[in-house]
Amino acid sequence: MGFVKGTDGIARTVRNPLEGSVGDIALDRISAATVAASGNISGGNIATAGVVSFTGGSRLSPLGANLDILAGTGAYVNLTTSDGNSYMGVDNGGGYIATVGGTWNFSTTGNLSAPGNVSAVGNVTGGNLSATGNISGNTAGFAIGYRDLPQVSFTGNATIATADAGKHFYSTESTSYILTIANNASQAFQTGSAVTIINQGTGNITVAQGSGVTLYLAGNATAGNRTISTFGMATCIKVATNTWFINGTGVA
Repeated sequence: MGFVKGTDGIARTVRNPLEGSVGDIALDRISAATVAASGNISGGNIATAGVVSFTGGSRLSPLGANLDILAGTGAYVNLTTSDGNSYMGVDNGGGYIATVGGTWNFSTTGNLSAPGNVSAVGNVTGGNLSATGNISGNTAGFAIGYRDLPQVSFTGNATIATADAGKHFYSTESTSYILTIANNASQAFQTGSAVTIINQGTGNITVAQGSGVTLYLAGNATAGNRTISTFGMATCIKVATNTWFINGTGVA
């Protein structure tokens, strides 16, 4: 036996075909009503502006169909357990999405595919991680770098920026230009950042100390600006807040 309260405020008792039994309620359409039953509730459309709740081992189980949840603009779906954590998942071991302590976690034994962005403040672990876009972040406190050394075309006086870390400046110019290392207040490179300079031009490249920057040529205790001559190649590495070392071939 179940209980139905309509929008007119009138309470109605709906009985199972078995008089007095605790069973199911079969409905055609119920909208903006309170429906309570100890058995199953089935029907065409059941709409409510209130709360649908389950107890014990109850579950929402669409048989032979997908379960579509349509959330309006600005709305979201949140499945919360009594311990304050939230879960969305499957029962067949394929994986789950969960919030634990306010941090979202995703775990799967299969593949994670997303046409948009995947962003996490925690850990993303798995076998193979593949992306057609960019992967950014840190590992062990250091920025994720490149397998290769992306090229920066050097065609005039320039100042090295943090976005140039892990790249190489390449020149084929006949004019001599200056490449300046900015101080830490201007460009806060991480200690260990490295930039390579390659000169295939006939003009020299001067690697200049920015204001407050100290640049040492490896094997030389005297700091100062350094010159990379034609077909020279050098790498600059930051070793302290405003201290860099440079070394290579064709560097004076």
